[in-house]
Amino acid sequence: MVDEYGQPEGFKHMDPLLWVKNPKNFGAKFEPNEGEIHVLVVVPKGAASDITTAPRPLTVEQLEMSMHKVLEERDRKRSEYWIATCPRSKESLLKQQLGLEYSAVPVNEVVDDSIHGYQWSALAEKHPDQRKAYIQFVEDHVRDVLMSTRRQKDFLKDVAGKRDLLDCDDRSRLPFKVKGTADLMIIDELANKMDDVFAGLRFVIEVRKDRPSYNERWELLLELVVADSKSEERCAPVGLLTNLNDYWYFLWFTTDNNIARMVLTCPANGFKTMKYILKERSGLSRDENFPMRVALLGSTLLLKRQKLLRVVPDRDDADAEMLERYELMSDELSPEFLQGRRMDYAFHLISQMPIHSSMYS
Repeated sequence: MVDEYGQPEGFKHMDPLLWVKNPKNFGAKFEPNEGEIHVLVVVPKGAASDITTAPRPLTVEQLEMSMHKVLEERDRKRSEYWIATCPRSKESLLKQQLGLEYSAVPVNEVVDDSIHGYQWSALAEKHPDQRKAYIQFVEDHVRDVLMSTRRQKDFLKDVAGKRDLLDCDDRSRLPFKVKGTADLMIIDELANKMDDVFAGLRFVIEVRKDRPSYNERWELLLELVVADSKSEERCAPVGLLTNLNDYWYFLWFTTDNNIARMVLTCPANGFKTMKYILKERSGLSRDENFPMRVALLGSTLLLKRQKLLRVVPDRDDADAEMLERYELMSDELSPEFLQGRRMDYAFHLISQMPIHSSMYS
């Protein structure tokens, strides 16, 4: 590492004519401190006299310029994926960052044939006429809960045309940037009035012509994570992936830090579950969860869901952000400076622990 004049810095000059153990160098009893690494470097002749004995600190201007350059490079290298084509291999990376795992909800479903499934035409899945027909099919079977009073409470929205609706670069939740949108959403009256789906988002829905694949289930999870993070605090949306026949895959975040998933196999039970979720309008409870009732087997299954914001809090620690930036600039900072910042952050973490907080107050 050299200074602005091209001279080496951050080194201690040693006498090349003496042993390393000589008191003028390291000494016979020298032991490095924990975390320290000492490297012997042979400097070309003529340069030894120019070596400084202590690192020359960067000026404020140099530090700001270096930090800006490093952050720009980091942002440039951050991977970006379309939601619909994001590799399945990224699923484990996302779950690891969120600290969440899947948890299947066991259901002994009793088949109800009171509603026949949607009859898909020969048109392509995303053909405008096909989409118009299946959106109408969904709306027809949940209309009684959308219009549960004289004033419409919830609205089924076609959002497929809003291609950037779920664009997101939230570092606290996503290990990569994503772009894209969903198929359908159900929003409440306030969101409809404000023309902002995230002001009152209730459902994120993907409809498929064929039986959905694992990749499409992964796509729904990614959509739900982004939709939840963009939604207001009073919203904890539920994800649904369905072929409107024998596959109804529900997804939500639980109060015990899991990604709950439940699969139903007949349209009547699928729509019944949607209605029970939509009928629950009590919002956030006192213990900061969203009650969720699902009627199956003649009884009501009491469930709770959670907003992702409360499962995975925003990383608002300025000290952590600053340390991360210093680490990214490690090649441009002296080891002593970097080690000092690490120690400062360690003491900061300790001071936040209840058992030690009195020591730092």
